[in-house]
Amino acid sequence: MPFHQSIRVFLWAALACTLFAGGCAHNTGTASPFFTSTSTVTAYRLNVRAEPSTKARIIEVIARGDAVEVLDRQYGWIKVRTPNNDIGWAYGAYLSGFDIPKPEKDTPESKEAQPEGTDEENMGEGRPLVL
Repeated sequence: MPFHQSIRVFLWAALACTLFAGGCAHNTGTASPFFTSTSTVTAYRLNVRAEPSTKARIIEVIARGDAVEVLDRQYGWIKVRTPNNDIGWAYGAYLSGFDIPKPEKDTPESKEAQPEGTDEENMGEGRPLVL
């Protein structure tokens, strides 16, 4: 096979691999550059954490209806890019598009999306209302 024909076959194979398999490289856990996925917050408010753990530092709190870009998943935790371009982990039961059951009461994950009272209670007691 002539050299230029070998290059042509290689390029077609690389293109096919990229289009049909989402890239030939091993999945590193980041979103594919060809496909993006978004999700919407379904909880009143949702903590976005530095790591996929309820013990990890909260880097942002996002509100119901906020759209996030989905980057990765580890078990029930979803790595997201927030509307403020922060990247962190949110529990997937409180995001649209994931079939992750809500945790049972009194577990750390169940407190991830629960408000600490009604808006009126928060405003009346001098606590800031987090939206």
